[in-house]
Amino acid sequence: MSLPELDFDASTALFTGGSSGICRAIAKELVAPGVHQLILVARIEDKLTNTADDIKASTTGLTVRTITADLTSRDAPEKIQQDI
Repeated sequence: MSLPELDFDASTALFTGGSSGICRAIAKELVAPGVHQLILVARIEDKLTNTADDIKASTTGLTVRTITADLTSRDAPEKIQQDI
């Protein structure tokens, strides 16, 4: 399946390291073709909140959930799964 074939409107995108760098940029780009649900995961809550607010301000009808987690922790994947 290629990107043009994806139903972005019905998609949820999850990004780890979502508060900065490449993941932040890609998350912002996916909002343009119609992704309406983002889940951002990062260690630093302040940066995560700022990123979520910035992305939410860029469009209407967007849901951005944040999960503060350190992926170097063994229990992080389970915590993320439970939060989702």
